[in-house]
Amino acid sequence: MPTQLVMVYGSLLEGLHNHSVLNYSGMVGYHKTDSIYTMISLGGFPGVLKRGKTSIKGEVYEVDLNTFKALDRLEGHPTFYHRELIYTPYGEAWIYILTDHYQHGIKKEVADGDWREYYERTYK
Repeated sequence: MPTQLVMVYGSLLEGLHNHSVLNYSGMVGYHKTDSIYTMISLGGFPGVLKRGKTSIKGEVYEVDLNTFKALDRLEGHPTFYHRELIYTPYGEAWIYILTDHYQHGIKKEVADGDWREYYERTYK
């Protein structure tokens, strides 16, 4: 399996608590999705729902197979989050979407789709 592009938008962002999973990956750039999602806070990390009117802000990384597997474990793929391909200026990238089962009792919405700003405002 060649390298994959993955867009991260939560605790995997540079400087946040799970970013070390991406230590051996190169960031290729920033991306803001189409306005078709809703981001919610699940406490110390977000979930993205594939419905809504919000763009999600994130970072796109090129990851190797080992990192891709580590991301799947961290994200609980395919039970907690599942992966979907989205278009980015760098090519198609995977994004993790919260599965339907975990969307009940939705927590606070992150209105602007920017987890870093929300996290720093809420938890720092």
